[in-house]
Amino acid sequence: TVADGNPVLSPAATARVIAAATGPQSSAVRDSSREAARRQLATLSERELDTARAIADGLGNPEIAERLRISVA
Repeated sequence: TVADGNPVLSPAATARVIAAATGPQSSAVRDSSREAARRQLATLSERELDTARAIADGLGNPEIAERLRISVA
């Protein structure tokens, strides 16, 4: 799976992710995290936001470079 470029989480990491997402304080933590992310994103230039959006879309460096019409380097 990893050789095909797909991510893999260990069972322990998977359990932590599930606990964080479903725990009693998960909603408040998510809201706080979202607000912090919004504040950080507000400081980015439009070009940086384009890059962040491409990353959020799951694109790799070659695809991001193509989308933004820049070199991978």
